[in-house]
Amino acid sequence: MSSVTDLFGDNPSLAEARQYVFDNLERGVQCPCCDKHAAVDWRPFNPNMARALIWLVLEAGPEMRSVLVPEGAPRWLTATNQLPTTAHWGLIEKPPRDPRLKKQKRSGWWKPTAKGVDFVYRHCRIKMKAGIYNHKVVGWSAEETDIVEALAGEHDYQDLMLGHFPFVEDE
Repeated sequence: MSSVTDLFGDNPSLAEARQYVFDNLERGVQCPCCDKHAAVDWRPFNPNMARALIWLVLEAGPEMRSVLVPEGAPRWLTATNQLPTTAHWGLIEKPPRDPRLKKQKRSGWWKPTAKGVDFVYRHCRIKMKAGIYNHKVVGWSAEETDIVEALAGEHDYQDLMLGHFPFVEDE
């Protein structure tokens, strides 16, 4: 692999440096601007994400209400902090801002999307892994998963759908 200076000389433009980093994200590269390592983080949709999403869908109810997760969620859910990651798959979202309010606290508020509800009720599949760089999805795996497969045998889908979320302190 050629270095950025081999390609562009001692003073690459910011656009050239950005393109170099983007072109080499998959295998990882040292950023010529800040010297930090830059690489795509391939995040699998894991059992904790699946269980947290099921909890949110059940908590939001058929109206798909917004839920203040830190105040209403069980400790196992807040301790893993996996629920916000499901937003990369388009399964949850922040509630819309109220245009009448100048300041509105939205931190911790989440609501399931229609796709999230469909996934929980096994009406669709999602990509198994998201390639994330700089908090944005830059790629997807070819493999897909459904909610039961995502639970990976660690949790019983039927029990979770009945609202039986076993308390596990060390999660």
